[in-house]
Amino acid sequence: MTENIRIYTDEELNIRNDGLKLIKVGMEELGIEFFLLMGVLLGAIREKDFIKWDWDIELGFFTDSIIHRTDEIKKTFEKYDFEVKVINRDYNNFKINLFYNNNKYTLWGLNYKNKWLQRETFKFPKKHFDVFDELEFCGQTYMIPNNVEELLTFIYGDWETPHKTLVKTDYFSGNANIFNKKSIFKRIIKKIIH
Repeated sequence: MTENIRIYTDEELNIRNDGLKLIKVGMEELGIEFFLLMGVLLGAIREKDFIKWDWDIELGFFTDSIIHRTDEIKKTFEKYDFEVKVINRDYNNFKINLFYNNNKYTLWGLNYKNKWLQRETFKFPKKHFDVFDELEFCGQTYMIPNNVEELLTFIYGDWETPHKTLVKTDYFSGNANIFNKKSIFKRIIKKIIH
């Protein structure tokens, strides 16, 4: 299988950053906190920039802080010229996608269960989200999970070595710990049914 990896230009990444800044402004207006997660967090720590081949930005939210505010979020971000799509309203898999100038920002709802902060497919050790650190990234200050390098190791394994691929099992370095196994089984069953 040949991968068609798209490398984003500096100009495109500047526009991506403009959208992220507007999300910060909008969420501050709404009084909703969020944190960098997944690829944007990896890029912020490793490259001190966006990863040039990452196709979207995942932002973490506590589900309770956004699940009942969907209409407010939609109204606020439409005001800033975002297209807003509510993808999933389920508590365990809440997700909103925001689109701004050909950039996709995914707002992930996450909730605590036992020692994990999780959503349907992914889980992260809770200890990284009890207290947050701050990081200066592309001209703004953002919240990030604490002990971030330990968390990145949990997510990606060898996170310091770039894996220029679109195949999740490659860039997660075979780390099955991040996946909620029950949820993967459910997704397979759903695909078979449909």
